[in-house]
Amino acid sequence: MKKLTLITLLLFSISIFGNNFKTFSIIQSMKTTKFSIKNGLPSNSITSIIQDNKGYIWFGTYEGLVRFDGVKFKIFNEDFKKFLPSISTRVILQTRDNKIWIGTNGDGILVLDNSNFSAFYPDLKDKPIRSMYEAKDNKVWIGTTEGIFYFDQNKITKLNLGITLNNSTIQSIFEDNNGNLLFSSNRGGLYRITNNLISKISYEGIDLSKYIINDVAIDKNNKIYLGTRESGIIVIENHKLLKFINKNTGFPTNKINTIKINSKNKILCGTEKGFYLIYNDIIEQMTSKEDLSDELIDAILEDAEGNLWIGMSHGGIVKLSSMKFFKYATEHGLKNNTVNVISQLKKDTAIVGTDKGLNIISNKRIIKNKLTHFLSNIRIRHILPASDGLIYIATYSDFGVVIYNPITSEIKTLNTDNGLTSNRVRIIFEDSQKNIWIGTTSGLNKYSNGKVIKTYKRKDGLTNDYILSIGQSNKNKILLGTDGGGINIINTNNNIISSITSKDGLPSNIIFKILTDSEGDLWISSTGGVTLIKNNNIYNLIRKNNLPQRTICQIINDDDDNSWIITPKMILRASTTILKKKIIAGKGFSNFKIYDMQDGLTSGVGATSWSISDNQNTLWFSTNNGVATLDLTKVNLNKIKPPVTIESVLLDDVTIPLSKTVILPPNNKRININYTALSFVVPEKVKFLYKLEGFDKDWSKLTTNRQATYTNLPPGNYTFLVKAVNNDGIWSDYNAEIKLKKEPFFYQTILFYLLITFLIILITSFGFYLKFRILKKRQIELKKIVNERTHELKEEKDKSDKLLLNILPKKVADELKEKGKYSPEIFDNTSILFADIVGFTKKVENMNSEDLINELNDIFSAFDKISKKHNCERIKTIGDAYMAVSGISKKDPNHASNMIDSAFEMRDYLINRKRKINNQWQMRFGINSGSIIGGVVGTDKYIYDIFGDAINTASRLETFSQPMKINLSEYTYQLVKEKYKFQKRERIEVKSKGVLDMYFVEPLE
Repeated sequence: MKKLTLITLLLFSISIFGNNFKTFSIIQSMKTTKFSIKNGLPSNSITSIIQDNKGYIWFGTYEGLVRFDGVKFKIFNEDFKKFLPSISTRVILQTRDNKIWIGTNGDGILVLDNSNFSAFYPDLKDKPIRSMYEAKDNKVWIGTTEGIFYFDQNKITKLNLGITLNNSTIQSIFEDNNGNLLFSSNRGGLYRITNNLISKISYEGIDLSKYIINDVAIDKNNKIYLGTRESGIIVIENHKLLKFINKNTGFPTNKINTIKINSKNKILCGTEKGFYLIYNDIIEQMTSKEDLSDELIDAILEDAEGNLWIGMSHGGIVKLSSMKFFKYATEHGLKNNTVNVISQLKKDTAIVGTDKGLNIISNKRIIKNKLTHFLSNIRIRHILPASDGLIYIATYSDFGVVIYNPITSEIKTLNTDNGLTSNRVRIIFEDSQKNIWIGTTSGLNKYSNGKVIKTYKRKDGLTNDYILSIGQSNKNKILLGTDGGGINIINTNNNIISSITSKDGLPSNIIFKILTDSEGDLWISSTGGVTLIKNNNIYNLIRKNNLPQRTICQIINDDDDNSWIITPKMILRASTTILKKKIIAGKGFSNFKIYDMQDGLTSGVGATSWSISDNQNTLWFSTNNGVATLDLTKVNLNKIKPPVTIESVLLDDVTIPLSKTVILPPNNKRININYTALSFVVPEKVKFLYKLEGFDKDWSKLTTNRQATYTNLPPGNYTFLVKAVNNDGIWSDYNAEIKLKKEPFFYQTILFYLLITFLIILITSFGFYLKFRILKKRQIELKKIVNERTHELKEEKDKSDKLLLNILPKKVADELKEKGKYSPEIFDNTSILFADIVGFTKKVENMNSEDLINELNDIFSAFDKISKKHNCERIKTIGDAYMAVSGISKKDPNHASNMIDSAFEMRDYLINRKRKINNQWQMRFGINSGSIIGGVVGTDKYIYDIFGDAINTASRLETFSQPMKINLSEYTYQLVKEKYKFQKRERIEVKSKGVLDMYFVEPLE
């Protein structure tokens, strides 16, 4: 961006502009953003620009109407084609009822209402529109190539302009500050319309009929600026000609296409030779030399935030936005755009070292002197204005260090010839003792009293010879930041060198800068992040702790408790106090204010370059594209609250008309809500919070995304809310909202739920009934089964008991079932019977086993019944022998007679059996009485048995009995001698018993 050349100014020094031409301009301090067909415009030919009441920017082009929200263009071409054969838009006007009027290039007028075309006026077909204006009485006045028309009460009427003007081209229509409606035409002059009658306007000192006026602007002081086709700008004040601004007075051109007054009462002028800003007799220009795509300007707009929009005939659009940074570059006289160091000399003067020399900037002017000439094309790495007034300049040249005396202009050099370790000097530092320390790529040098008095290299204890930065922690400690060796610490009292490296906790050993703050704490900038060293403790802020960039070039602490953290791509600002607390706490930090290229930082910052904060509260940044300054007292804050609006709603990718309540059909799966905020300074940094009430519990996270998506919403009523915050943290003062109603399927309605509930109850009840029936039936079946099983178990038990009783006496069986065991018992009064079949062995020789078993079973089963009948117990059978006892089940004084009666009946059974089956079995019986012992023998198989001498005697008695005779012992005889008949036998000698008395017994007659 450039001003009028000095030669031009000198030639016209008598003009109003005189010597006030400034080296640096307002335009220079604005960020340039270009838009063309490459960015989405339908055409690079811009005919008209307006901003509507919502905040949208509208562009008229030869290829259609365009609406812009700062991020995306919406083109209305397809909607145009429904009404018009062409899509050429010439003039745009918004009326007080918020409708957009589109004047075309010969196809009439369209009216847009809430993004929908609501009216079409073909009356003006074949009459290209050149201007439109809404008067205070709400009439819309339309200037065409065939005169003036006005729209009133839904009717378009042509105004009779008289023979001279009737078919002229109306260039502009406007109202002055007194409410007069004026217009100009291509036939010259300026005219007033009063009650549909026209009259010529005249001003003292000029005949306007000689001038074709393309556009008119009126400033806050009621000055009128007439932009003419061939005579520049005519300025009228108090109805008198004040001056011309044209070629005769130093202005570059006489053809003015459009003219506007901005919010600061400055003149904005679009010409055939570029864009111009005029204020206080100063002219600033933006032409092709300042990277303007096309110098033919047809439209200009200043929006609500102060951005300037410039529409070109063939070059698209340029937006000029206020930047936070002011730039100095080669186009302003800087030696080179690669800036390595900036240092302050005095209040308004900075010295800048670049890759190709030195610059001095004083009061925003770049000046030259002996020093800048001496260092021309020399690579400058660092600059130190020392306390003695000398300026030390580190170079990458044979000069080494250049020492300049500003008072005498004397220049000296200090290099390897004078003892310097290298001529590639990186850093120069003055300590608190006024010693000069010079860091090179090959070691450190201590300079005092005009000579190098000490050098330090690896052999002296340095971990690395490549010195990038120097600092001081206290009076006696010099700190060195090295390229790979971490931090070296030199104790100047004893020259002992120590180090701090990644082994001690540093995130990197490449140390760019070392800063000691007012509390004596060290801030370290490295390729690993930010390091704070406090009380010998190391604390790091790195990428994983939310640091936006890994590499930190430099940290600057200003006087307002701000830390400025410089990275290669952006500059971060944070409260020093809060940042320090967070780093020490190890909690990370994310609340940075970020400045980057979108804020006007024109380039990245070199990792090893040096920036400063001067004593005027201005920050100077060394970048790869010049110097960028940030005046903290005049930071351009965007204080305009961003208007936020909902643009469209898409249901399953189909856009639907917006209404107060959007109805979502039951089968809708996805809804996309597009919203925007109309802030144009840095639209990329506008962020949003949104929430769907009725679905979301909380607001979303801050996002730059301008679309919210929801899927498979349940039926119900919702309200979508969205709010925005601009690039400087200013929030919208209202939430944009839209109501949504998701219709349910029938199966999602209350009626359906009631029916389902009723059906569930019915089915459940029926189910319970069926289950009850099944359970009842099952209960009956189970009861039957239980009864059957119980009966079977009882039968089995009875069989078991019967079997047990067949094996054991009842008393024994009962005790065994109850206690699980039976204790042996002595019975004093018992009678024992032995019976044996006579001649058994011989009789069974010719019998088969089955017949034999059946015979024995038949006989012994009968004997068991007989024994039971007479209270006797069968003890066991052994082959053809049968043994029984009486008197063990219960005490019975008749045990002997019971046993004898039992024997009688057994004998009778055998006699009677012979008669029935003709099978003669004869048995011998022996009975003895006395004391015995009874008990159960065995664990798995129970056997009840009796023991005692009385048993042996009974067995002998059976042996010495005769067939079908019952043989008694003397003892038994004595017990029953009164009850039966007896035959005393001869005394018989029995083995082991001696001679025994025996008796055959028979029943009494």
